[in-house]
Amino acid sequence: MDLTRDAVEYTATTTLQGAALVAGLATRTRTAYLSALADRAAWLETERDQRARLAAAAERARVAREMHDLVGHHVSIIIGLADGGATLAGNRGETTAEPLRLIAATGRQALDDLRRVLGVLREETGDPQLSPQPGIADLERLLPSLRAAGLSVSYRTTGELHRLWPGLQLTVYRIVQESLTNTLKHAGAGAVATVTITAGQDAISVRVTDSGPADDTVARGPAGTGHGIVGIRERAGLYGGTVTAGPDGRGGWTIDVTLDEEPA
Repeated sequence: MDLTRDAVEYTATTTLQGAALVAGLATRTRTAYLSALADRAAWLETERDQRARLAAAAERARVAREMHDLVGHHVSIIIGLADGGATLAGNRGETTAEPLRLIAATGRQALDDLRRVLGVLREETGDPQLSPQPGIADLERLLPSLRAAGLSVSYRTTGELHRLWPGLQLTVYRIVQESLTNTLKHAGAGAVATVTITAGQDAISVRVTDSGPADDTVARGPAGTGHGIVGIRERAGLYGGTVTAGPDGRGGWTIDVTLDEEPA
C-alpha cells in the first residue's frame, strides 16, 4: 500500500512539474513571439516613414527642376529688357543706361547660378533635360490619352485662369495629372472622373472626383497614402495650399486642393 501511494504521489508530482514546465515554456514562447511582433511593427513603421521622406525629397527635387525652367525663362526676359533699355538709353545719352546694364549683368549671374543648381539636381537624379513646362491650357491635350486608357473625364473651369503665373499653372496641371493618374491606377478602366478648376479673387481651387472602381471588390488605401498624394501635397505647399483626399462615402474618391495665388 505504501509503495502504491508513493508511486501515485511521485506520478502526480512529476505531472505537476511537467505541466509547470510546459506552461513556463509556453509563456516564454508567447512573450518572445509578442516581442518579435512589436519589433517588426516598429521596423515597418520606420520603413514607412523613410519611404515617405524619400518620396517627398524626390518630389521636391522634381519640382525644383521644373520651377528652374520657368524662373530661368523669366530671368532671360528681364536680361533682354534690361539690355534693350540700356542700349536705347545709351543712344539717347540718358543716365539710366548704366543701372540697366547692372540689372542685365546681375540677371546673367542669377541665371548662371540657377543653371549650376539644376546641374547638381540632375547629376543626383540622372534625369534627362526637361521640355517646356505645361500650363492649364495643356490639360486639353492631357485628357484624350486618359480617355483612351478607359477613364471617362469631364473637365470644366471657372474664372480667368489664363492670367495666372506660369508657376501656378504648372502646379495646377501637375495636381490634376497626378490625381487622374491615381484614379486610373486605383479605380481602373470604366471609372468616371470630374475635374473642376476655379480661379477666385485670391485663391485657386482644384477638385478631382471619381466614381470609384467598377469592381466593388477592389479596395482603395486610406487617405493621404501613396506617392501620388505626397507629390500633390508637396506642390500645393509651394503656394500655401491645403489638400484633402479621401473616400466620398459613395465608393468614389475626392481630392480637394486650395492654392494661394502668391507662392508661400
